[in-house]
Amino acid sequence: MIGESVSLRKAGTTYKGLCPFHGEKTPSFQVNRDRGFFHCFGCGVGGDVFKFVELQDRYRGHGLEIVGVSVDDPVEKLAPFAQQFGG
Repeated sequence: MIGESVSLRKAGTTYKGLCPFHGEKTPSFQVNRDRGFFHCFGCGVGGDVFKFVELQDRYRGHGLEIVGVSVDDPVEKLAPFAQQFGG
């Protein structure tokens, strides 16, 4: 799901990209699909896919639309991804 919002490149066992939560020129945003979490070494934000949706919704209010998930349907939107992480 995060890869649908952020352009990621494979880097070893993780994926790297530019953090959608702060401006940067060098990728410091990492996603570990096997463990089901993300972390930005630039701003320190991190968490699982649910935290990502929460953060993007918060930033959407500031003019940054990252992924089209409304507040009303996060469970429906995330359900297909939950199975990837043992849910």
